[in-house]
Amino acid sequence: MQGRTVILIAHRISTIINADKIVVVENGRVAHSGTHRELLEKSAFYSSVCNMQNLEKESGQSRDRITEQDEEEQDNKPSFTADDKEKKIELTSKQPKQGARKRTSAFYRIYFRTFKLVPGKVLLGSTAAAVSGISRPIFAFFIITVAMAYLETDAQRIVGKYSVILFLVGFLTFFSNIFQHYIYGLVGERAMNNLREALFSVVLRSEVGWFKEPGNSVGFLTARVVSDTSMIKTVISDRMSVIVQCISSILIATVLSTAVNWRMALAVYAMMPCHLIAGLVQVRSAKGFATDNSTSHQKLISLTSEAVSNIRTVASFVQEEEILRKADLALQEPMQTIRMESIKYGALQGAALCLWHMTHAIQLSCSIALIGNGLATFENCVRSYQTFALMVPSITELWTLIPMVMSALAVLDPALDILDRETTIPSRAKVAILDGFSLAIEPGQRVALVGPSGAGKSTVFALLLRFYEPSQGRVLVDGKDIRGYNLK
Repeated sequence: MQGRTVILIAHRISTIINADKIVVVENGRVAHSGTHRELLEKSAFYSSVCNMQNLEKESGQSRDRITEQDEEEQDNKPSFTADDKEKKIELTSKQPKQGARKRTSAFYRIYFRTFKLVPGKVLLGSTAAAVSGISRPIFAFFIITVAMAYLETDAQRIVGKYSVILFLVGFLTFFSNIFQHYIYGLVGERAMNNLREALFSVVLRSEVGWFKEPGNSVGFLTARVVSDTSMIKTVISDRMSVIVQCISSILIATVLSTAVNWRMALAVYAMMPCHLIAGLVQVRSAKGFATDNSTSHQKLISLTSEAVSNIRTVASFVQEEEILRKADLALQEPMQTIRMESIKYGALQGAALCLWHMTHAIQLSCSIALIGNGLATFENCVRSYQTFALMVPSITELWTLIPMVMSALAVLDPALDILDRETTIPSRAKVAILDGFSLAIEPGQRVALVGPSGAGKSTVFALLLRFYEPSQGRVLVDGKDIRGYNLK
């Protein structure tokens, strides 16, 4: 065959005894090389293989044993041939580099790199989220003013003025919320598309052998590229915007509370851990009570599935009552679990509310002491306290959102592992298949590779065909690294 290189996988030594060069590969190295006659003398492995296949050491006698079909196979399908063009193939290998690539956190890679990609949109969305966070502090600041206005003679004018202010604040936050989620939605969509493109690009560039792994099936990779990457849009568009809004609300409330009366603000903030603990206990206990009970019902589901699939057998042996009895027993465990969860939920909720109200009582006692000593007015004390009280839900929400974001980003770890993977031999990624391997094939030569299973014969051709790239070393064709060839 002219102008082509043919690769033949042969199972008999008789197929390759007429090759120009026979290379014996052992343990990833070239152990011996030469002609058939030469290797019979100097290679114990090659000689033993020939003896096992009943090939005589004399090449003349060997040829007499070869059938015409074998001779035709030798002429037309050599183990490895190169055409008459000036081609030279060299393979060299060194020890693979040790150590794993360090990967930054998923949060940094996703959020901050997205910020670098579209800084304008992120700033616009964050500004809108910050504006949305002013509604609670402003309402808490003015609500006591409105209440105190009813004691004044011109109460209608004062209440009307602050009503307009609160209406404008609500109108502003209405549009800022829409704009905030719209911008963060665009940013999340952009981040998701970028991650999908990068992930799909890595999948397309991966070596063929990598796709043979059980964990790299079509369904698995499709889930990584399509399903898992959609999590980044949820995190950025739904979670991150709310986190920025909560931070804005906390900062504005802190500034207002301190500006009104710093003594009352300090007293209120000293009790903040109690508010935070009470809020977290309520959130966590409610979350635990509302958890999915599918695992508890697993026995019932299995029993029902088995009974339905074998309904004829059940009816034939009149086992309907027995199935119902087993179903009732299977429900006892989830019922007991729910009963215990209900008791625990009630106790935790009661303890949280008790702590909450006790904290409020202590804070109001501090305000009484400040008013009694002439260090604050009633209006300022209540205003500072109320501003803080409406800030607590934002703190609790922020405290619960951040772990949710981190947990959601953990879903992306397999996708990020694919992005970070280095091209290697999948079946034995931590083993140096070719160690110190060096082979040169001159133009027009017919070369055969012989060796035991796992010696590296298939790896040589896999590297030549670029099923994967060598960790170190080069594969040269015509003196040029094959990675430099345009395969399009």
